[in-house]
Amino acid sequence: MEHKLQKTWVILLTVLVIAGIVGGVAYSYSSREILGKIDGTTISSNEFIFVLKQVINRSEKMMLPNGATEEDRKTLWNSEVEGKKFSEKMEEIALEEVKKYKIQLIKADKANIELTKEEKDKNRKEIDQMIEKLGGRVSANDRILTVYGIPTSEYRKIREKISLISKYMEFEKSKLKASDEEILDYYNKNYENDEKVTVRHILLSTKDSSNKDLPADKIEEQRIKADEVLEKIKNGEDIEKLVKEYSDDMVSVNTKGQYTFEKGNMVPEFEGWAFNNAPGNYGIVKTEYGFHVIVKPTFEELKDEVKDLVLNTKYEELLKEWAKLPEYKIVVNQKALKHVRNII
Repeated sequence: MEHKLQKTWVILLTVLVIAGIVGGVAYSYSSREILGKIDGTTISSNEFIFVLKQVINRSEKMMLPNGATEEDRKTLWNSEVEGKKFSEKMEEIALEEVKKYKIQLIKADKANIELTKEEKDKNRKEIDQMIEKLGGRVSANDRILTVYGIPTSEYRKIREKISLISKYMEFEKSKLKASDEEILDYYNKNYENDEKVTVRHILLSTKDSSNKDLPADKIEEQRIKADEVLEKIKNGEDIEKLVKEYSDDMVSVNTKGQYTFEKGNMVPEFEGWAFNNAPGNYGIVKTEYGFHVIVKPTFEELKDEVKDLVLNTKYEELLKEWAKLPEYKIVVNQKALKHVRNII
């Protein structure tokens, strides 16, 4: 367990783009609602809790096995990472993450970047739709409290701030450049090589809602439908549209059915096809889940996406440099931090 923890931790640090250890100092506040200050701007305890809960959720998802038990979780939380308790490491990461979150809000304000009325309305509408899907205000508030540790009213405020950060990020990225060589190098390292591959697929499931096999005649119908979908792809129809219309894989519907994965992470039939076909190829693979209409996108088809990721990387490097500046040192309210520890 300890070996796996240490190995996975390196990956986790990369995912979270940690800039370094925060050297917070004591600060006197009368309220537990303020976690700290950065460059004269307050960090609310709710903002910190939101970030901390996400760090914890992502960490547990990455570091615990599928079907992990409560005992597995306890083992993880009782473990040590780099000489620190797991909980202490989560807190350290969250402090750095909330620091970067606040830096971007400060810089957006200085750059006069604001959300338009339409953008704010879009945020409200999306949250209202989410609340409706979760069964209404009460059940949605319970779910948001469980996942993010804050009430819906605070979640709304933070979601709006995150949208502002995204807008500011695009503003900064517009000043950056990515050469064709950089884009191709990123593609070769992260999308297509001997150990990693990228595909798009449309799943025609052969399972019912209880995950049991469909009757033989229904399976045949799905096979015929898969042939029809493949024919549409051959005729040049847009795969994003086809994914939304036909795919039973809800996880990938909003990403053009796309997966980038390493060897050993998919069922053998799916993985075998993906690694044994060149970009530009397409076909149908039958697995225990159903019929997969698979397409391997070419570099040119992925180039805009890859370019955006290269620019994201450059932006993250900028953000790490900003976080090192003395004016962005967090001054922590230890009373509020202790309170957060008690409620998380």
